Amino acid sequence: MKNVKQYLSKINFDIDLSDYYQEGQIFDEFNDASEAIKYLQKEDPSLKDFLEIASELGYDITNLSSEVLATLIYQQQLHEKWNDCSKEIEPYFEAYDEYLQGLEGVEC
Repeated sequence: MKNVKQYLSKINFDIDLSDYYQEGQIFDEFNDASEAIKYLQKEDPSLKDFLEIASELGYDITNLSSEVLATLIYQQQLHEKWNDCSKEIEPYFEAYDEYLQGLEGVEC
C-alpha cells in the first residue's frame, strides 16, 4: 500500500493534492485544507494579495497553512464589508439617537 502522499500524487485533479497533505492528517483535516485551497483559488489564484496580507500580519510563509491563510483572507473580506456597511448604518444610529433625545423633551 502506498503512503498517503504517494496515493494523492497519482490522483488526476486540477492541483497536486499531495502538496496539501501533511503527514499524520486524518481525512477531515485534509478535507478542511482542501476546502481552504478551493476558497483561495477562487478568491486569488496567484495568492499574491493573500500572502501580502499574511506578511503584514506578521505571518511567516513557512508556518502558513491553507486554512490559516483562508481564514485571514475571509476575516479581511468581512472587515472590508463591515467598513462599507457601517458607513450606511452609522447615520441611522445618529438619527435615531436624535429622535430619542427629541422624545425626552415631549411631555405626555
